[in-house]
This record gives sequence, C-alpha cells and structure tokens, in this order.
Amino acid sequence: GTLSNVAAGMMLLFIRPLKAGEYIAAGGMTGTVTEVGLFVTILTTFDGIYVTVPNSQLWDSAITNYSRLPTRMINFTVGIGYDDDVDHAQAVLRELVEGDERVLPDPAPQIIVTNLNSSSVDITIRCWLPRTEFWGYLWDLTKGVKLRLDGASIAIPYPQTDVHLFHAENRPDAA
Repeated sequence: GTLSNVAAGMMLLFIRPLKAGEYIAAGGMTGTVTEVGLFVTILTTFDGIYVTVPNSQLWDSAITNYSRLPTRMINFTVGIGYDDDVDHAQAVLRELVEGDERVLPDPAPQIIVTNLNSSSVDITIRCWLPRTEFWGYLWDLTKGVKLRLDGASIAIPYPQTDVHLFHAENRPDAA
C-alpha cells in the first residue's frame, strides 16, 4: 500500500491533474485540494471537513477537476404546464439569461424544449459563464426563473395523481 501511494504521489506531482486550490471529485471524495504530498492528498470538503486521501485511491480513479478550465456550462431544466405558451415561456427565460452580464455571449445561450413529461413541458437553459461565477449564478438563476415565470403567469407544475372512486353499485363493470 505504501509503495503504491508513493508511486501514485509521484505521478500526481509530475502529471499534475490536480493542484492546490482546485476543486475536484476523485476516488469517492470531493473537495478543494489543500496539498498534494508523496503519500496522501489533503482535501477540504465544501462544508469545511479536512480529508486525507491516499494517493493510490486518487490515481486509480477518474479525476474530475472543476477548477481547471476558465468557463463552465449551466444546464438548468424547468417544467411548465401543458396549457402554457411555450414560445412565451422561452422568451421570458431568454430575457432573464441574456440580461445577466455574467452569461457569456459565445457560445450563445440556448433556451430549448427538451422533454414532454407526464405533468410538464421541460425547457432547458444552457449557457456558459466564467467558472468563478458558477454557483452564484446558478442560485440566482433558480430564483429568477421562479420569479419571472410567476410574473408571466406561467405555471411550474408538480407531479399529481388523479384518483377516481366508484361506489360498488356505480362501477362501470358492475353487472
């Protein structure tokens, strides 16, 4: 175990798929890299927990590095009611997205119908923004979508089930 951790540590230090300050998911762990050592890598989780991960655990798994690239895509889906005007809903959402200076103009934002669910028509917002703006924008977008759709009288439906009760004498199959 120790030898494999040293070998993995050397690979992590030379190839550098992660470095201090980057936010990663690997080996079943997620957090900000504090230090990459010869035997272990130290992470701090989003809620401030100190985690020591053996380097072989990181090296033997896929490493998702959320901090390496300068931009990130938001992929946000909201459902609207079947009775609502899809074109109007798309226009309302497009105005919300394009009105925010954090959203990058290239590639252009997309507001597309992506699914017809049992209780909603799904509209997906795809847009790119600087990586450092990701979480703040996502939280603002979530609230903004709700407020804008409410203001445009467009329903965000929730799953429901209709239950039909029949008295024994009124059942359609009663003889």
